Amino acid sequence: MLAERSTLNMVRKFCCRGHSHRTALEARFCNLISDYQDRGKLEWLEVGYRFLILDSAKYEKPMKNERSVTYNADFVYQYRNRNGSKIVCIVDTKGVAANCDGIKRKILKTMLGKIARDMLVDKVVFLEIKAADLQGKSEDEIKSILFPR
Repeated sequence: MLAERSTLNMVRKFCCRGHSHRTALEARFCNLISDYQDRGKLEWLEVGYRFLILDSAKYEKPMKNERSVTYNADFVYQYRNRNGSKIVCIVDTKGVAANCDGIKRKILKTMLGKIARDMLVDKVVFLEIKAADLQGKSEDEIKSILFPR
């Protein structure tokens, strides 16, 4: 029974680029943001980007080694605003939530300044996108959500 339940949760959705996504919202967002990349509005786009929160630790026996802790962002992209400033957006589409995602998300938000310094950009923005945020919106409204100033 447990194996059946886990395979049901693993149904993947595909976007027009052929990327595999966990939810239909992620696939729809990937189609939307890829369209902006084709128009040249993005400098780069990564799907499934991993941020290292805590490095792995190795201990002497009898203690067990610890794995690293990472936050898997659904999308990360960079663009330039009207002033020419480099801005990186970390996007989390709200659909599937795990128990530890909230804690990892909070830790990542506290690290935004360090991430900006490491990536050599002016600003890092964390976006949480829900299906209602994109539904029934005009192109300009969606653009203002995806490209904060």
